[in-house]
Amino acid sequence: MRYFEFILSATAEQIKENATVNLNEYAYNKPVGAVSSYLYGSLKNGVCCFMYREEQDAVLSAFSYDEKTRTFREAYDDILGMLRQIFGIKRVKAEPCEVTIEQFHEDMMEAKRRELFQYVSAGRALEMSKAGFYDMYRRLEREKCSYKWEEKIISEKDKKANPLYDKSMTDELSNIESHRNASDFQGNPVHYVISGRSTEAAVDLAEALARKLAKANRLRGRRMEIITQIQPSLYRSSDCRLEEVIENNYGGVVVIDLSEKFGFSPVDYAMTCKYMEKLVQRYRNDCLFVFTYNIEKPGFAYQLLTQVRKYILSVEIREGVGGRKEAVAYLKELIRASDYSRYAGQAGEFMKSFAGDRFSQTDVLAAFAQFEPWCLNRNVLKAYTYDTADTFMLDREENTDSAYERLKNLIGLTAVKEQIDHIIAADIVEKERKKRRGSAYRLGTMHMIFAGNPGTAKTTVARLFAGIAKEKGILKSGVFVECGGMDLDGLGCEIAIREAFAGAQGGVLFIDEAYSLCDGYENSFGDEAISTIVQEMENHRDNVAVILRAIRNRCGTSLTAIRACRRGSRSMWNLRTIPSPNSATSPG
Repeated sequence: MRYFEFILSATAEQIKENATVNLNEYAYNKPVGAVSSYLYGSLKNGVCCFMYREEQDAVLSAFSYDEKTRTFREAYDDILGMLRQIFGIKRVKAEPCEVTIEQFHEDMMEAKRRELFQYVSAGRALEMSKAGFYDMYRRLEREKCSYKWEEKIISEKDKKANPLYDKSMTDELSNIESHRNASDFQGNPVHYVISGRSTEAAVDLAEALARKLAKANRLRGRRMEIITQIQPSLYRSSDCRLEEVIENNYGGVVVIDLSEKFGFSPVDYAMTCKYMEKLVQRYRNDCLFVFTYNIEKPGFAYQLLTQVRKYILSVEIREGVGGRKEAVAYLKELIRASDYSRYAGQAGEFMKSFAGDRFSQTDVLAAFAQFEPWCLNRNVLKAYTYDTADTFMLDREENTDSAYERLKNLIGLTAVKEQIDHIIAADIVEKERKKRRGSAYRLGTMHMIFAGNPGTAKTTVARLFAGIAKEKGILKSGVFVECGGMDLDGLGCEIAIREAFAGAQGGVLFIDEAYSLCDGYENSFGDEAISTIVQEMENHRDNVAVILRAIRNRCGTSLTAIRACRRGSRSMWNLRTIPSPNSATSPG
């Protein structure tokens, strides 16, 4: 189905005067409502039209038609013919423009509220126009839906080529332009796979491709469905209505993001991949599929894409990277298309807040999201300092001794104090390097092992280190999350580990009795726990410091499993081992 809005040049009085039928038979004392009811009962199957608002000398209207049985011209001419012959409406004030299912649904609900469409007719019209499932989907979404769905209308306005586009993108845009479709036949000779660093950048590339394809007459519709946050339960959710969403976008674009939903593993998506494979096979000729995935976290992309390539010819597109000049030019285009277009000339000044010489599309989109508050303060408020740098840290109690002073006041622990001083100095150097090199530079990890006999202040020092890391700007929040090794092992350990890392954002995750993970290393649970911890330590290398506490006489066995995990990925770990102190009076 395709959905449109248009505006008629007419009034209720003119309709009443020119109508050739008894209006009261269709809607009592509502001339505009009578037009809706007449069209509902008289138009051919597959076409639905109604009026939803009166505005002075105009009547706002909407219609839908089934592209599988009618063309746009046939459906629109039928509507105009009835309006002219039956109601004397001869002028169209605004030609039809395509809208989303959501907008069409809202128009019909407004027509019901204004009593311009009878309740029974409106309900049936929702079914006829296949917009009724929108209401059902939103109800499911409020409860529990196995994916997120949003729509966009592909703009008819051609935009300048993004200066950050990768060669794969510029080559495909040129290829589309040079192979414009001059016939009535419209199909999808190819589909697309887009790899990027964020879903936002991938969708931006998909929109650019769709604009060029529509201009080349290779798309029949301008509606783009964007499916994200897919859960592995999708294949068994009979009410998810994903197939209905795809089927209803005949001739349009369907963007499917293949990122994993938090809390699930790639194995969980096996059946969903089979389900989606069948959908692609069934609808490959009816709509254009665009698959997107994050190059750093590809999710279940490999599982699905290797299978769907049996049925489609796919073109691979990559997210682009460029210099500062290209990044500023791209940012200007984004600003010009926003409510702050008059300030597009300040893009260069704003980008000075971001270090580095190389920027990806994701980097620029992230910067654009910060432009609004910067622009307001720069041009309107002018009373505050706005800093785009990621330097925010939670406040602390200033009336007490600092964590660093408390560490220094502990008796003994000389080696530990020296090691922490080294960490502080190393962090200053690392931050300066990142400041000079920008996003191209990756900070090292700060994960540690505290080894020593019971009662040698390992837990105390770990708590103090969380406060020191916050005070010195090494970490942002200084939060200290403590959990035992047994808490992160066993059935369901993956979720428990990820929740622990989520709770320790900006601070320290202290895993006590780490050797207990290794006791279960020979079984599948211990193996899964160690693997998940290693993965999360790498994923959160910039914002979580993991401290493993091991007892001296079990330290060797504790490291056995850790080293086993390192064999296939040695670069994943950068451990600073703090030796056990020889003397300490603080409790361990």
